[in-house]
Amino acid sequence: MKNFALFIVIGFIFLSATSCIDFTRPYKEVFYYHVNYDPPTPEGTPITGITVRLGSFNAASSFQSLKIIYSTSTYKRKTYEYHQWLTTPSDMIAELLQRDMAASNLYGAVVSIRSSLPPHYELEGTIEEIMEKDEGETWFSVISVRCAAFAFPEKIGKKHVLYQKAYKESVQTQKKNPAAVVAAMSDAMKKISIRIQEDLNKAIVKYEASKKDDQY
Repeated sequence: MKNFALFIVIGFIFLSATSCIDFTRPYKEVFYYHVNYDPPTPEGTPITGITVRLGSFNAASSFQSLKIIYSTSTYKRKTYEYHQWLTTPSDMIAELLQRDMAASNLYGAVVSIRSSLPPHYELEGTIEEIMEKDEGETWFSVISVRCAAFAFPEKIGKKHVLYQKAYKESVQTQKKNPAAVVAAMSDAMKKISIRIQEDLNKAIVKYEASKKDDQY
């Protein structure tokens, strides 16, 4: 009899607890996004027989998460709860740049930082900004990348700095929603990719020419 009474009490507690749970609450789906565009065709001079490595690509502390960030004023930052990046911005940008540089056919090989192939040149970068900026009724997708290019001279055996430069693009969105923001971000990144590749190619061509001059 005591066991039966205990069972009734436990059952009552369970029903009371579950009655507080809203099983009809709608499920909130999380949508994941990735910047995407066809590899561009930058202007440049093909240089066969050299390897270019995509080195370390980091992001400023504010942009290290998967959260898509947007700004409604100079000092205010917010994030979308159900709209996120598929991978971190630093990995995403590095993968796109490596793909674009390999597709350009300007070099013998383009490898990632995980490759065991010794590079002749290396490109490193930091994502300083990747976000949506709302200016009243007009939205923009903004991306800023600071890059540094290096050469690996055989005689010195250490990195030689070719240049360091910041690249920034801002593209207006066609609509005011996360999908339109990522589409505009893709256009911005494509422009940056072209600028980075053309600057890098010019620097490598110049450095290769200086090596030949030193031989005479």
